[in-house]
Amino acid sequence: MKTEAVKNIFNSENYGLEDHTLWVDKISELDPDGNVMVTKLIAYVVDPIGNAMVFNYSPYAPLSELLNSAKVWIQCGCPSDCDASGFPRKWDEASLHAWVAG
Repeated sequence: MKTEAVKNIFNSENYGLEDHTLWVDKISELDPDGNVMVTKLIAYVVDPIGNAMVFNYSPYAPLSELLNSAKVWIQCGCPSDCDASGFPRKWDEASLHAWVAG
């Protein structure tokens, strides 16, 4: 049986542009003895009018990369491209830079 522990590790108002709030949770998967097996990061963004979004980025990326990429994503207007099935695009540094350049 897998157990998860969630801890908020980053919370910032006015992150990026236009009063967006960004927070990052660290999710730790624990073995039956309580030892950490895997850790993942998930970023949430709240826009100025209160819409909450998940920044769909690799949960295994280093925190600094996730924060920098989240800032770029916010500055791009939090684009949420979806594939043909309606699943949101998974962002990485290359796709964000392509979005900015395109």
